[in-house]
Amino acid sequence: MRYNMTITMDNIIQKLKPVAPFILLAALVIGVYANSIHGKFLLDDNILIKDNDYIKSFSHVPKVFTTDMGGTSGYVYKFYRPIQMVVHMSQYHLWKFDVRFYHMTSILFHILVVFALYRLINILFKDGILALFTAVLYAVHPIHSESVAAISVIGDPIVALFMLLSLSFYIKQLDEPRPGTYFLLYLTFLLALFSKESGLMLLGLFLAYHFTFRKKIKVLPLMILAAITAFYLLFRIFFFKAAKTAPPDMSLGGIAARIPGIFVAIAGYMRILIAPFGLHMGHEHVLFKMTDPAAITGLAIVIALAAFAFMAWRKNNTLVLFATAWSFITLLPVSNLYPISFYMADHYLYLASIGFFLLVAKALRSAYDKQQLKKYAIAALVILTAFYSVRTMQQNGYWKDARTFYERTLKYTPTSGRSYNNLGNEYLLANDLEKAAEFYRKAIAADPRFMMSYYNLGVVSYKLGKMEDAIWYCQRAIELDPNYPHSYNELGLIYWAMGKKDEAIAAYKTAISLSPNPVTFRNLAMAYSELNMREEAVWALKKALEIDPNAADIHMRLGFIYLTMGRNEDAVLAYSKAISLRPDNVAAMNDLGVIYFQGGMREKGIDLIRKAISIKPDYAAAHANLGLMYLESGRMEEATAAFKRALETDPANKQAQDGLSKIK
Repeated sequence: MRYNMTITMDNIIQKLKPVAPFILLAALVIGVYANSIHGKFLLDDNILIKDNDYIKSFSHVPKVFTTDMGGTSGYVYKFYRPIQMVVHMSQYHLWKFDVRFYHMTSILFHILVVFALYRLINILFKDGILALFTAVLYAVHPIHSESVAAISVIGDPIVALFMLLSLSFYIKQLDEPRPGTYFLLYLTFLLALFSKESGLMLLGLFLAYHFTFRKKIKVLPLMILAAITAFYLLFRIFFFKAAKTAPPDMSLGGIAARIPGIFVAIAGYMRILIAPFGLHMGHEHVLFKMTDPAAITGLAIVIALAAFAFMAWRKNNTLVLFATAWSFITLLPVSNLYPISFYMADHYLYLASIGFFLLVAKALRSAYDKQQLKKYAIAALVILTAFYSVRTMQQNGYWKDARTFYERTLKYTPTSGRSYNNLGNEYLLANDLEKAAEFYRKAIAADPRFMMSYYNLGVVSYKLGKMEDAIWYCQRAIELDPNYPHSYNELGLIYWAMGKKDEAIAAYKTAISLSPNPVTFRNLAMAYSELNMREEAVWALKKALEIDPNAADIHMRLGFIYLTMGRNEDAVLAYSKAISLRPDNVAAMNDLGVIYFQGGMREKGIDLIRKAISIKPDYAAAHANLGLMYLESGRMEEATAAFKRALETDPANKQAQDGLSKIK
C-alpha cells in the first residue's frame, strides 16, 4: 500500500511539473494586483464605459466596429479598438457597473499575457528557466500598474496577448505546418489588429524573427498576413468614421520639433525600468530641444543599443539581437513620430519592456548556470521580484481614489490642464460647485485651448443659475471643438431654462446630429412634451431606446407620455418594462398602479402601490394615491390612514389634503 501511495504521489508531482510555472505566475500577478480590485472608475473609464451607451447592448457590435471608441459619450477618439469595446460590452452585460469585476478582468488579461510570454520565450530559446525568469520579472514590475490598474487601458493587455500568441503560432507553423496552426495564426493576427493599432507591428516582429534567427521565409503565410493587414487598413478607411469628426490635433509642432522629445522619452523609459520611482500619468506634450540633457542621454542610449545590437548580430547572439529589435519595433507606434496624446507614458512600455526583461533574465540565467554564482542569481531574482512587487502594490494605490489620483498627478505635472479639469469633475460630482469651478479655471489657465474645461464651466454656471456665463462658456467650447455634442446639449438645457424654446430644440437637434445620445433624445422629448408635441416626444424617446433599450427612466417617461395621450395599453407596456429593468422603480409602480386601478383592476393597482410603499415607506405620492383608491373603494379607515401617512411625509400634499376633507 505504501509503495502504491509513493507511486501515486510521484505521478501527481510529475503531472504538476508542466503547470507549476503557470500556477506560480498566476499567484504572483494576483498577489501584486489584488489591492487594485476596489479602485474606482477614473480617467477615460467614464467616457468609454459609464457614459457610452453602445456597450449596453450587443446589438451595437456593428457600431463599435465602425465608429470610434467614444461611442455615445460625445467624446471623439482617433483610436479604433473594437475588440476592447466588445470586452467592455461583455463586462457590462455580466456586471453592469460593478467596478470590482472590471479590475478582475484586467488582472485576468495580464495573467494570460504573462502565460503567453512564458510560452513564447520557451518556443524561441528552448529554455524553461529563462522563460520563467523573464515572465516573473514582467509579471510584477510596477511599470505595468498603469495598464492593469487603469480599466480603460485594458487595450494594452488585450493586444499584447494576441500579439504574443500570434508570434508563437507563426513560429510554430514554420516548423509544423498544420491547418489548425495556420487558422490560429490568422485569427490571433486579426484580433491583434482590431484590438489596438500596435498590432500593426506584428509583421515587423515576424521579419525580425527571421532576421535574428536566420530562418527562411515562407512567402505564402506572409502574403496572407499582409492581405489581412490590407483588409484591416481598408476597413478602417472606409468604415471607421472618427476621422471625419476627430478633435483638433493635440501635437505641438511638426515631426522635427517632436524628435528631441522621442529621445527624452527613451531616457525616461530606461530610468523607470531600472529604478521604478515617480511613476505617474500626465507626460503631456512638451517641446524639447536637442541640447536638453535628457534628449542627449536618450540619443546616447539609442546609439549604444544600436551598437549593442550590431555586435550581437556579428556574434550571432540571437537573444540580445531579438530583445533589442523587439523593444524598438514595439515602441515605434507610441514614439510620437505620429503625433499622440503624450510624449511618454508608463503604459507605452507594456509591450516594449519585454525586451528589457529578457535581457535581465538572460543575465540572471547566465549566473544561474555557474555553480559558484547560482545562489546569488536566485537571491537577485527573489530580491528584484520582492522589490518590484512592493512597488507595484504601492503604485496600485495611486489608482484607487480619483481625487487622490489627480492631486498626486498634479504634483508631478502642475501645468496639466487635463488633470485640473478631472479634479474639477470630482468636486462637481460631490456637488461642490465653487470648488469645481476653481479647478476648471486653473485648467484653462494651464491650457487656454482645453475645450472640456469651458464646457464644464458652462455646466457649473448653469447649476449656479448664471445663465449668461453658462452660454458664453458653452459657446467658447463649441468654438474650440464644434463637434462635441454635449456642448450643444447643455446649451439646450440653458436656453430652455431661459424660455428660449426654439433655440433649445435647435441645440438638441445639433447635438443629436453629431452623436445620437439617449440623454439628448430624452431632453428633446421633454421639450416636445411640454409643447404638447406628443407624437414627436414619442419618436424621440423611441430613438433613445434604440441606443439604450435598457434605460428604465426612458421607458417610464414613454409610459407617462402614452398615458397623457390616452394610450393606456402602450403605457402599461412601457411602465412594466421600466419596472422589469429596475425592480425598485417606485415611481413607475405608482403610476402603473393608478392605471390598473382606473382600468378596473382595482386590487392589482392597490397591490402595486403597496409594493412601492414597502420599498420606499416615505413615498408621499404613493400614500396619497393609495388613500384615493381606498376612498373610492369605500374603505374609509384605510383611506384616512393613508392620507395621514402622506401628510406626515409631505404636509403640502394636495391630494392627501383634499382626500381627508372629503372623508370629514
